[in-house]
This record gives sequence, C-alpha cells and structure tokens, in this order.
Amino acid sequence: MSEYAISIAILGVLPSLILFGMAAIEGTRGRGPSPMRVMAWTFMLGYALKSLYLAYAVDRDAPFTTDWLSRDIIDLGQLATLLFVGTFVAGYILSTLYFEGRPPRVPRPKPVRMDMTGIYWGVFALSCGLMIIFFVKMDFIDQLVNLRFAAAKQFIQEETGVASSLGFLTVGADILLIFFAYRLANAPMPRLWDIHLLALYFSSLCFMLSSRRSGVLIIMILLVLVVAAARARSVPANKPRRWSRWARGAIGAGFAFLLLAFVGQVRTDGETAARDIDIVRAVETTAGHIFEGAYFLDPAKVSVIISETRRRGDYLLGSSIGAVIFTPIPRVIWPEKPVIRIGPYVGQELLGYNNRSGAPPGAVGELYMNFGWGGIVAGGLIFGLLLGHGWARFRASDATSQPIVRYVLTVMFVLFCLNVDFGFAILTLIKYVAAASIASAYWRHRRTAPAPGRSAINPRRHRVPLAQ
Repeated sequence: MSEYAISIAILGVLPSLILFGMAAIEGTRGRGPSPMRVMAWTFMLGYALKSLYLAYAVDRDAPFTTDWLSRDIIDLGQLATLLFVGTFVAGYILSTLYFEGRPPRVPRPKPVRMDMTGIYWGVFALSCGLMIIFFVKMDFIDQLVNLRFAAAKQFIQEETGVASSLGFLTVGADILLIFFAYRLANAPMPRLWDIHLLALYFSSLCFMLSSRRSGVLIIMILLVLVVAAARARSVPANKPRRWSRWARGAIGAGFAFLLLAFVGQVRTDGETAARDIDIVRAVETTAGHIFEGAYFLDPAKVSVIISETRRRGDYLLGSSIGAVIFTPIPRVIWPEKPVIRIGPYVGQELLGYNNRSGAPPGAVGELYMNFGWGGIVAGGLIFGLLLGHGWARFRASDATSQPIVRYVLTVMFVLFCLNVDFGFAILTLIKYVAAASIASAYWRHRRTAPAPGRSAINPRRHRVPLAQ
C-alpha cells in the first residue's frame, strides 16, 4: 500500500479514536448517550469506514464518485475534518469545565392548567391525515395491492406538470415521530397495536416506498437515543449488561443497513416485484452506494468543496442558511420557488454532477463554503459548547420526559448539521420543537391534572418517571 493510502487510512480513523478516547476519559458509561459517544459512533460509521474505503480505492484504483476531482487531495478534507473535531473537543471541554462546579439551573416545568387532550389528539389526527394524503397522492396503494414497488419520488401535478416531492405533507411524519418519542419517555414500551406505534409504522412505510432513506434512518436514530437516555434514568449505572455496547451497536447498524438495502433496491430498480427482491444484490448495491457515493462525512467531497471554493473565491457568507425562510411554502403553490437546499449547488457546480441530483455538503464543507477555515474553527467550538451545555442540563435535570427529549433533539440537530446541511437541520429542528411543545404540555397536564373520569398516571407503573 502506498504512503498516500496509508495516510488516508490513519487520518480517517484518528477522529473516532480521539472521540472514543475522550468518552472513556469522561467516564459517562451507563449515564445515557453522552455527546462524545454519539459523536464517536457517528464518525466511526460515517467517516472512518468511508476513509478506509477511500484508502483502498486510491491504492487499488477502485471507483468513487469524486475520484476525478479529489483522488490526489483527499487528505485536505481529512485535515479540515480533524480540525473540526479538535475544536469540537475543545469547545466541549470548555463547557464541561464551566459547568463542573456550577451545574446549570434547570427551570422546573410549571403545571399546565389548560387541558391539552383535544389539541394533542387533534394534531395527531391531522398529522395522520397528512400522511394518508401523501400515501394516496404518491400512488402507493397500487404498489401494495400488486406487490410491485416503484421508485415514486415525486408527484406530478396533472394540470401544470409541476413535479413536487410533497415534502410539506411529510411534516405529519415529523410530528408523529416526536409524539411517539414522548410516548416512549413517559410510559413503558408500547404494544404492537399502540396507536402511536401504528402511526409511526405507517410513516416509515411511506418513507420506504418513496425511497427516502434519510427519513427511515432519522426515525431509527432518534428512537434509539430516546430509549438509551430513558433507560439510563431508570437502570442503575452499575447494573451488569447482557450485551456490550459494541455488540449492541453492531447489531443496530446491521439492522439499519439491511433496511436501507431494501429501500435502496426499490429506489434503484424503478419497479420490483416483491418476489423478485434479492437481498444479496440489495446489500451489494447499498454498500456500493454508501462507500462510493458522496454522502455522510465524506472527506473526498469536503476536499473538492474546499478546493473549488478557494479557487473561485466565491464564499457564501451565510446565505446558504437564510434561504430556509422560503421552505414552508409548497412548490405546488409557488412553482418558481428558489432552490432551498444547498445540495444541488454542491452537486452540480462544485462536484460536476451531470444530473439534477445533489450532494449535501455536511457541516465541515458548508462551514468552509460560508466562512473559510475560520468557519470550521468557530463551528467546531460552537457545536462543542452546545452539546456540552445540553449534556450538563440533561444530567442536572430530574428524570422526566422533557429533559430526555430536549437533549435528544439537541443531539439530532448537531447530527443533521454534520451529515446534511444547516438549512435542513434548522427547518427540521423548528418542526420538532413545535411538536415537542404540544407533546410536553399534554403529558405534563396528564400527570398533574388528569381529565375527569380518568385517574392520574401512576408513576410506579412506568419505567421512567413522568414530567412534573
């Protein structure tokens, strides 16, 4: 193996080693999904494995999406990523030292006097209705009846011919996900026929049939974090575990990979009968897509972004974030709506794609596109301070559902920024916070002021104490 390939492999695993080492020094095992552990797993699965493949590709002349642009400068993106991780750790340490002797003041939630039952279930029903409309508009009924799956990614309006992904309807799935997260944090694991779980099943089915791999992955990650945080509040830290965290992580990653493999085959083949689905072929296709494509924390993609942005001198200066204000307007209402996501610009202008698809820049790439090297340093510090503060508040709070979900949403926001783009992260966080405000008020009211004819929830029957 050449020295260049060896350097790519070393630089690829270094961020994960740093983050896992910091997590071990911090000693937070059994206290919930700490930021260092979450970031370490994120970089190992989304960055280290990709870097090892790139080292192999450079040495053996194997393909990857940006090879003709980045083959000789992959280490540039890796050094930028290492700089980001270093400043993230610095920001996290500063936040930890600040709160070490002065735990953050966590306001005690006030009782909700207004009965939120009608509002909660009304929003729940509206969200289910939005997903049903999405299901019908995308013509998924015929697919299920005939058991022939097609890559239905867009809805074509017959009158105007305008194509739309109907993303405004999938807001219902975001609301249902947050409602289910609060359901998990407030009560025991639901039965298979629980209405919250059934609604989430339906949302996941819609995402799979529409080839939205990211939607399926988001649901899985958020729920894993909520369950891990809730379990940490109810299970003693010194209790022996049947499975090591490495085994659980491997099993979870393997299940997610197989699920994405199915979605990937539906997306790739265009139309596939259920009896013709080939799992082996699906796994091979998905593995090739993940390792060869410019997704997640791809250092080759970051290298091209830095090189092209520096060559052109065309820094965005924050404009990639400002366009988020237009997102709530559906394209079927405003066909001339400007492109909101920065992915198409990155894919077509910087990476040289010859199609309409895009490539999310990720936090490192987008920070450089906006503010250069200073943006990477400042962004890493800010993310470290943000997660350090969120973790301190989570540990200082009482064992209620509100701190659990609030901390998980903070972590998810950082993960969205890291792997996708800031616009998507900000918009998704706004939707999540709006849904969380309704769910939190509903569960707090249910705890303190049960509706007439219904007894108060008995905390002894719940694995996790309820919101005060």
